[in-house]
Amino acid sequence: DVPEVFELLERNVALNFPPGALSAGEPHGSGEAGGGGTARAVALRWDVGAVEALAREEGGAFDLVLCADCVYQPLYGESWKGLADCTTAMCRDGRTSALVSVQRRHNDGVPGFLDRLSAGLRVERVSLRMLPD
Repeated sequence: DVPEVFELLERNVALNFPPGALSAGEPHGSGEAGGGGTARAVALRWDVGAVEALAREEGGAFDLVLCADCVYQPLYGESWKGLADCTTAMCRDGRTSALVSVQRRHNDGVPGFLDRLSAGLRVERVSLRMLPD
């Protein structure tokens, strides 16, 4: 929702999905290698009704949901509850994956967020220590 951050996100999507890789009529996509997939940045109010409206707008389900550093309870309060509910709603079809990246901080609220996600989704922890060099 912050305009500067959203502009940066849109710019990064455009850089990673260049116009030459687009299928006809798609905003950003990998028409050649990915079989016509798209990627775009969308501002989303953390409300399940907003998720359902976006899904209808986009023609159904999502393939991938990305969340980066969106949970920090001292700054954002318990807004992570809405994020968890929306993420669960976006992944309800069983085909959608969510990748959530957080920077851990003291009293960050992440355990509650993960517990809430786990109520509706399979949650797997991937640590930097688990990734190959």
